[in-house]
Amino acid sequence: MASKLRNMFYENEGNWIQLGLTRFCWNTLNLDEFCEAICFKLKNVYALYEQIKDMESCIDFELGTMVGYKLFPVGRPLEKGAKPPPCSKFFQKMIEVRKKNFSKVLKLLSRMTPMINKLEAIVLHTSGGYSPYMALFYKECEEKIFDVFVK
Repeated sequence: MASKLRNMFYENEGNWIQLGLTRFCWNTLNLDEFCEAICFKLKNVYALYEQIKDMESCIDFELGTMVGYKLFPVGRPLEKGAKPPPCSKFFQKMIEVRKKNFSKVLKLLSRMTPMINKLEAIVLHTSGGYSPYMALFYKECEEKIFDVFVK
């Protein structure tokens, strides 16, 4: 039994370890090239991270500016002794303000859509518009947009 193991070891030794023919040193292992490749990949990952962070901050900024538009203004409280405006004027003014604010919101949404698509393309290399991996991000954006419409 021991001789079989010894013979198997010698066979493997001949295949894998060739005494006197190979020398391992730092130069033969190509560690410099390996480190350069790793540094290059780390720079790419960092640049990708910075680009994603920039896109996300742009999207958050757009969503933050969208919150300032009130699509359903209630109006100001009346002073004592003041008469309320007629209903027709009140609703006409409300419709005008709502149209103006809604057109601004639509412009913001039209600017945000390419950013969200680009973010999906950067992260997942897809451009479907709805990815299950980005579902939480989409849901968060939709909730913020919904808050703009409701509040």
